Amino acid sequence: MIARVAVSLVVGVFAQIDQAVIDKECGVAYSAKKNERTAQLSMQNMTKKSEINAMCGNIVTETQCEAAVKCTWCNTKCHPVMDETSECHKTRVQILMYGPSKAVAAVGGGIDKLKTAYNKCSSNTDQASCIAGSGMCNWCETTTSCHVHGSPQDKCLTDYYKNYALNNMQKAKTALTSAQTTAKAKFDQAQTAAKSKFQDQVSLCNKTANKAGCGEEMRCMWCTTAYSAPVEQCYFIGDTSNPCIAQNLGKITDAAGKVQDGAKWAATKAGEKFTDMKNWGNDICGKHTSNATACGDAKTCSWCTKDTNCYIYASINNPCGVGGFLTSAKSGVSNAWSSAKSWWSGDKKGDACATDLVETKKTLQAAFDASKKNLEIFCREVGSSQAFVEKTLMAMSENVSADTNAATATVNAMEVRKLLLAVNGTSQAIDNKNSTKMALDQFTKDNPGCVAAGNKSSDAVQATSAVLILSATTFLW
Repeated sequence: MIARVAVSLVVGVFAQIDQAVIDKECGVAYSAKKNERTAQLSMQNMTKKSEINAMCGNIVTETQCEAAVKCTWCNTKCHPVMDETSECHKTRVQILMYGPSKAVAAVGGGIDKLKTAYNKCSSNTDQASCIAGSGMCNWCETTTSCHVHGSPQDKCLTDYYKNYALNNMQKAKTALTSAQTTAKAKFDQAQTAAKSKFQDQVSLCNKTANKAGCGEEMRCMWCTTAYSAPVEQCYFIGDTSNPCIAQNLGKITDAAGKVQDGAKWAATKAGEKFTDMKNWGNDICGKHTSNATACGDAKTCSWCTKDTNCYIYASINNPCGVGGFLTSAKSGVSNAWSSAKSWWSGDKKGDACATDLVETKKTLQAAFDASKKNLEIFCREVGSSQAFVEKTLMAMSENVSADTNAATATVNAMEVRKLLLAVNGTSQAIDNKNSTKMALDQFTKDNPGCVAAGNKSSDAVQATSAVLILSATTFLW
């Protein structure tokens, strides 16, 4: 099983998984969503990409490379900022997702510089040094402090989230209910606003009339639809009025500007049928916490006197049953399950598959099906957020104005926070899936007469309650 324990590095919270685990456990759901979001974000067309590759490839010094708008230096070579295969770019993303200790190893001093920059974010005392070069740090003007991207200690991010929750999302929804698009209004607003390099960038993106043209600028992104309404407009990637950004980030934000619990966030996704496993378990057995008799009468439940709680049969959390055997076992999981067999099914005499065992098998199967679905939801969110973070990090690698880079960095930091939430959720979902599969497989082995009887119960799967095999989905924000 994958450990659920999370550790804190600097001010970020990271799950105990890495990219290899995501690739293995998430598979198609993750990669397909990442590719889909990459396409939506208009990652450059091949002609433009070839032009910039040639330009950057002819630069041989770090000073000249960093002075070029669309180039960045990595491991003794000059790369285009849009080069997603660059080791520095890949490692920058890995550091933000998993922390320096989990980042993909690469040869060269460039990676060490990135890790050093990440770890020193909080020591930067001005905006210029905070956001220069590394793409790891975000500047908060409110507190005049520098933070690792996505840090829960960044007050500016919390304020932005609150703004989304109370203002931007509702404004975006209202604007998009009209028959007209927001493109002309946004462009007019940009033209009449006070001129600055930031506003010039907003105007540059807004006036781009099609997705192909939008994709030629790393600092622009195309918004097709938001809140189920057409937008079809190009936005500067740091423009927080972009309804696509408001929609995606607003899903995980409550009215107080705090990141929601992972289960609540995932449960708001329309059509996904996410199952809050803690509530499911509490509804079936956990509701009997003060009544041992009621617990014993429930066909799928067993009372534990050690902690006076009611658990589903085969729950790995039950200290009186399988969970207790797993905890105390000295010779491996298989022996622990073997010892648990007498508790779990040894007193079932007569019928090859007693009624309570049939119900237990159905519930275990339903839990496994739900856990697989939940994992798929989180995997897709990791892919979606990772694509956005890659895009914004590329944009921040361009040598542009401080205002432009600061705006991009802020939006990037918001998506990094969402990405960390999704990665942590994925870690727990993997653990939950593996735990339920282990319980289900062993139950089937110990009770062969119940194999045919244990078909999936659609009522159990669709209920808003499940088994205490799984623990709460919580995040350390």
